[in-house]
Amino acid sequence: MSAEGKLTGQQTGQEQNNYPLALSLSTEVTGKLPRLGFGIPENGTGNLGRREVDLLRVLKPAHLKTSIRLRDNQWPLHLQAAVRIAEQLHSELELALFLGDSEADNTLDALGTFLQSAPIARVIIFREAEASVGTTSPDLMIQVRQVLGNILPGVPLVGGTNGNFAELNRQQPNVSVMDGVAYTINPQVHASDERSLIEAISAQRDTVSTTRSFCGDVPVIISSVTLKPPSTRLPPKKRPLPQLMNSRQR
Repeated sequence: MSAEGKLTGQQTGQEQNNYPLALSLSTEVTGKLPRLGFGIPENGTGNLGRREVDLLRVLKPAHLKTSIRLRDNQWPLHLQAAVRIAEQLHSELELALFLGDSEADNTLDALGTFLQSAPIARVIIFREAEASVGTTSPDLMIQVRQVLGNILPGVPLVGGTNGNFAELNRQQPNVSVMDGVAYTINPQVHASDERSLIEAISAQRDTVSTTRSFCGDVPVIISSVTLKPPSTRLPPKKRPLPQLMNSRQR
């Protein structure tokens, strides 16, 4: 693509001059975008209007992320709502699974029953109490894999952190039991002014490079990318809206 024209400007004390303006884009392919998806609100109803469906289908999200907290006895309803949205948009689900300290295998069995017919892209596994401050333990990965591995053959079971890259780097995970490594990014860890948000973008590539240095060829999943840090301390219905979103995130 190219565009040509003239940029009209005026220098102080001089006659107005015309400056040539040209824009061209190379056709050489230097890379490709990763698979991009959206997040589903944890307190959503699972019902999209026709206009919402039409607009979102145009964007063709590769997946939709939903969080399931097994300590919440309403998790089956939340999962069913997420599945309905995924079916409406012809997308797969990225499931962030938060387990408590005492989840039994029968709870995971029940989850597996729900997931058998669901379009699942991957499952990201966390121990809820440690999700934002540490990484998924090998024991938890093995426990979940023993139950879901046979129910969801071929679906990647991912570990990592629901915190920032710093948490991942501080407690580097045992990737031998993981099909991928996940962490979140947001630009407001250190400052919240808009210039700092923009400047934070360039550092994100370095976080991926460093993750590769200790995770090897295991897929790296950046999930989620938000303007405000994710919170796992309280269920959504107990968190006021300002804590769930940033005013810029509309």
